[in-house]
Amino acid sequence: MEKSVHYARIVDLETLEIRSGPKLPYSGGACVALSLEIIRGEPPMICTFGGTIDSHESGKFLPYSSCYDRLRERWWFPFGKLPMAFDHGSVAFIPPRRCQENDPGRIIILNFRTESFGTQRSEMMAYDLPGGGWDLEQLQGLDMEESGSWYIYTNVSYGGATDRANCSR
Repeated sequence: MEKSVHYARIVDLETLEIRSGPKLPYSGGACVALSLEIIRGEPPMICTFGGTIDSHESGKFLPYSSCYDRLRERWWFPFGKLPMAFDHGSVAFIPPRRCQENDPGRIIILNFRTESFGTQRSEMMAYDLPGGGWDLEQLQGLDMEESGSWYIYTNVSYGGATDRANCSR
């Protein structure tokens, strides 16, 4: 059974040793994480999205995102509240201009579930990143309870195990 954690876990990629990191702004587990440049010219922050408080059987899914600033040793909430609470998803960063010349950098969250042991959802949530990142003044004015500028990027239909294009692999 998975349980919530109160501290981020840091894995040393050379030794594979695990140690406790900073205290999380909310206890959770089963979130997705991504390293992103939030403040231009500064080291990337580790950003978490979604997760579960307590066990998978009876836990509460989280609609929150947060980014840890190693320089200031604090959490920021640049993405606001997610449109839906989820756990066990996947997250991808799409660099600017990857598909179209004027496309912004984008975060896409996919393959997530919104109920205990549920099927992955077909929606893909997206967030367009600001071109210059955020500055400290902007970050200080953002709250984890405020709705973020998330939108549904696409909705893929799923026809079950016989759906060759979209079935689980």
